[in-house]
Amino acid sequence: MTRARFVVCLAATTVAALLLAVGLPAADGDQETPIVVRVQRGGFNWADAGIGALVGAGVVSVALGGAALVRTRDGNDRKGVDP
Repeated sequence: MTRARFVVCLAATTVAALLLAVGLPAADGDQETPIVVRVQRGGFNWADAGIGALVGAGVVSVALGGAALVRTRDGNDRKGVDP
């Protein structure tokens, strides 16, 4: 790629990124109505916390089991071999 093509591509990419970052106004001036979301305060959700703790414990168990399996395989391969 020549230097001139590189400069043109760089300029076009920069202009496109700036246009996307700034955002173009709507053609007809139509504006969407805002969506209002109301959140009720319910306090701490113990059920969600329990599910998260169980998933975390499961991930740790799988990781430790995999490590033990790999370690056991390495140990079996070395049995019977005198150093």
